[in-house]
Amino acid sequence: MNPPADTAGSITSEVTFPIRTYRIINGRRTLAPATIPKAYTKQPGHEFLRMSDLYDDEELSVELPLSSAQGSDRFQLIWQGRVTWESEIQAVGAPGVKVVRVPRREFIDNVGLDVQVTYVITDTTGTPHTSERLTVTVDPYPYTLVPPQIHDKDVTVQYSGQSGTHIARVDVVRFTTGDRIWQSDWQPMFDQQNYWATFTIPNNVYNANIGNPVFINYAINPAPANGSTLMFSRYLRVTLR
Repeated sequence: MNPPADTAGSITSEVTFPIRTYRIINGRRTLAPATIPKAYTKQPGHEFLRMSDLYDDEELSVELPLSSAQGSDRFQLIWQGRVTWESEIQAVGAPGVKVVRVPRREFIDNVGLDVQVTYVITDTTGTPHTSERLTVTVDPYPYTLVPPQIHDKDVTVQYSGQSGTHIARVDVVRFTTGDRIWQSDWQPMFDQQNYWATFTIPNNVYNANIGNPVFINYAINPAPANGSTLMFSRYLRVTLR
């Protein structure tokens, strides 16, 4: 007797664990998406963040549902925004919800944008299994704060459409350590369409960091007289030359 035809062209099985069920299709696990506890709105496959909830946070916690993973598996988070950030590869160890912390710069860098978040589990055979995608939207500011530019030691910040006079301040952070190596004084940002403010990195700071990759961004205070909260620009990622 001939075996029945495989009309689907694939082999599907299901493995059930005490806490969670996942499916295996052609030897590949289908994994539920990550989730973010601080999201203020959650839809299937889409979560929303606002900067007012993250204002003082140095990291953003992302939860991975690894209750059905094997202890010998390894996992990694992939955060695909303006640039792609990947967490360190870690062993699952005891299965359960795992928390990966995304650095502050990576969610600030995506204000007003969508980020695609996945994670990858690699089993003992070296086979990677990619989770379903979570889209994360970081709510926009009233203005799009584009990255600054740098010319020699001069960091320039462009007028971004704000009304009235704001003030701005530049930060330079070393990539390898995350340490701030310089912060400027506040300068006015005038309400002029082609206005650029210039912030000059001191010679000693610049020369001590030649050859080092750095992150540069700026903060804007829209109403300094009222002590309003700051807004933060996207990052320029550059090696000082």
